[in-house]
Amino acid sequence: MKIGLRTIKTSIAVTIGLFAVAVLNLESPFFVTIAALIGMQATISDSWVVGRNRMLGTAVGALFGMLLAIWLPPHPILAGIAILLLIRLMILIKTPEAVVISCIVFVAVFMEAGDGAVEYALSRLFDTGLGIGIALVVNYFFMPPTYDQQVLAEIRKEAPAIIKSQNQMLGVLMRRKSISVDELQEELDRIEEGQEEIKKLVELQEKEEKIKVHGEMSMKEVMLVYKLISEMHQHLQNLMGIVEKGVSLSIMQPMEKELVSVYEELTDVEKDLEKGDDALSQRLEEIEARANAIKRKIKNQETAVPLSVEETVKLLVVLYNVEEILSKSSIIFSYSTEKRQ
Repeated sequence: MKIGLRTIKTSIAVTIGLFAVAVLNLESPFFVTIAALIGMQATISDSWVVGRNRMLGTAVGALFGMLLAIWLPPHPILAGIAILLLIRLMILIKTPEAVVISCIVFVAVFMEAGDGAVEYALSRLFDTGLGIGIALVVNYFFMPPTYDQQVLAEIRKEAPAIIKSQNQMLGVLMRRKSISVDELQEELDRIEEGQEEIKKLVELQEKEEKIKVHGEMSMKEVMLVYKLISEMHQHLQNLMGIVEKGVSLSIMQPMEKELVSVYEELTDVEKDLEKGDDALSQRLEEIEARANAIKRKIKNQETAVPLSVEETVKLLVVLYNVEEILSKSSIIFSYSTEKRQ
């Protein structure tokens, strides 16, 4: 069973919090522990936002409870009316996320603190601040999240998968592979899942970028590689559309020799990628150039046998999408190699 990094860091934060309670001889570990648990988020920026809301809610709830406890006796009806006003106040100051904790702290101070309401309220503020502070420090300094590198790692896996799927589609179109449309669609669905995972990581890195925390890549770089892999996926879907419609073998015959050459070179690239070699930028650019040359021949009607308008369009669509996938994967592999040096 794999234990996630956030789980480990949460455990560390709680442990440190409990030690702090013992060392400082605090009354109860409850509020420190809860704050540490809630403060440990997937990103440092989220930890900061959650911590801020927690502190604000605790402060408002403690102050509200302290003031009422000084002037009024603890009573369920009074507490209920106060909760109504407190919730309204939190909404007015645009912090609905802090409503629950503010109400919890208010009830604790107003109903239970008695004559020691002021001391109890200050203790809750201190405990919460301590727990949040511990969570922030652990999240920032102990194996901090590096979503930019995770984005790049996922894209390194996704690009070869797209090239492999592209080759399968070309093989089907050229009658060199016997793969059903359903099998191709299953592979496309797996790639779609990878795209969703990359999107989530990009969103997490975007949050981290706002507070300038750890990360080797700027958000501009992250968005660039994300855009490239997203466009590769779109071009792959375009190819799938051609496969689903079906292309007559006769369409391929006028350019069969050139197309087979490109297909075989792409198959070799796929094998190298399976071995873990992704320093293929130059080779991909060369294959892209050959695909472009075939496309120009078709446009200029330089084929051995004239093609109809419909046949020309279909072949151009296939070659255009292959060319775009190769162009974008070349940039990704080049960038990836550069980042690892």
